[in-house]
Amino acid sequence: MFQSEKSMTFIMLLVPLVWALSGVSAKYLSFYISEDEIVVYRFFLSALSTLPLLLWMKIPMKISPKNFVICILLAFFLIGNYRTYFMGMQRGAVGLGAALVTVLIPIFVYIMMIFSKKSKPVLKDFLALTIGAIGVALMLDLEQMNLDRLISGGNIYFVLAALTYAMFTVAASYMRNIHVLTINFYVCLIGFLIDWNLSYDSN
Repeated sequence: MFQSEKSMTFIMLLVPLVWALSGVSAKYLSFYISEDEIVVYRFFLSALSTLPLLLWMKIPMKISPKNFVICILLAFFLIGNYRTYFMGMQRGAVGLGAALVTVLIPIFVYIMMIFSKKSKPVLKDFLALTIGAIGVALMLDLEQMNLDRLISGGNIYFVLAALTYAMFTVAASYMRNIHVLTINFYVCLIGFLIDWNLSYDSN
């Protein structure tokens, strides 16, 4: 669908813009509705908007038992990601949160992929991750060992959000013979059902 180099370059430039807009919108939404409502609505609208694409593109919705179990696991990871991210947005800074999560996710994913033996350490990757880790430390003021700011400022929630999304990414890499939109539909549908029940019970 997007095979030309110009199209892919445009999409890569568009991704951080959309990510930044999601952070700003989450911050404003946190003033009006609760964290439970935000997460439930996000799962519901994501599943609802994916279904017409599946039908229009004639993508098979059939899923194997193994992939379905992984989808359940992915739903829990995504619930953890959404909740910790929105909690961070409520308590911390939008700009810092969006940058922090974006930088931390590839670091966590790379470390997990090495431990899961799906990737081998390469010197250039190690150097890039080291530079990224230094950037994270500077953003969190860890050079001053300001751990109180890390916890009380809401930044710890951004770290947890990046960790849970990294777990989501690694777990998703074990899925086979299934379209990404089918994965998205089932994960969002399962996440909606789980989180709606959790939110309903808590209320």
